[in-house]
Amino acid sequence: MARNEILDELHATRAKLLEDAGGDLKRYIREADERLKASGRPIAKLARKPKQRRRKTG
Repeated sequence: MARNEILDELHATRAKLLEDAGGDLKRYIREADERLKASGRPIAKLARKPKQRRRKTG
């Protein structure tokens, strides 16, 4: 299989970010959220789509 340089770079970046957070994904997400809030940039509020109910057949 041929190597994809862009995909390789994405994987390396993901590994580096996780390594910087001590391998703790929850810590990474928490710290990223703190950086986002501290940036002062607006954060979009997206509406949730309503769940579709399944019809019972039978």
